[in-house]
Amino acid sequence: MTKKSISLIVIFVFFFSICGCNKQNKIDYNLSYNQNEAFGYKKLEKGTQLYSNGLIKSLEELKKECTEWNNDAYNESSDGYSSDLNQKLRDYDENYFKENALIIVTYETANYLKTKLKHIIVDGSTLIVNIKQTTKIGNYSTEAYFWSMLIEIKKNDIINVDELKVNCSKR
Repeated sequence: MTKKSISLIVIFVFFFSICGCNKQNKIDYNLSYNQNEAFGYKKLEKGTQLYSNGLIKSLEELKKECTEWNNDAYNESSDGYSSDLNQKLRDYDENYFKENALIIVTYETANYLKTKLKHIIVDGSTLIVNIKQTTKIGNYSTEAYFWSMLIEIKKNDIINVDELKVNCSKR
């Protein structure tokens, strides 16, 4: 082999090893719910805490999250039992969670903002959900309200994931 060939091989190996150090993979998803409704809340000594996000990998985890955050999806005697969000949550059963996981995101927004789920990536052991909010053109009220997304993903895409991060960029 010539020195030039060896140099090219070394450059390729170096380049691909650097690219592999910070491997970020976009994953496929299905946005199954995207509406004006909060997932839940906790009453605290000094007020109330709104649910923000979670990565759910089993029906047991989903039911636990609902109980912990005062979500009425599994409480038939409550007024909130029949809400659109809670009806959708009950669609997720043990069969669904065999191969799939669920990301729940709740955030505060306003009429003048348009929100779009840009993409989801796996970066090492972190699952990153990237959301973009832009200001709509026109006249809109500034009242705030809560919005929830249910995002379906494959468990095979998140095998080594143990952390969820939601990034929201505003323009």
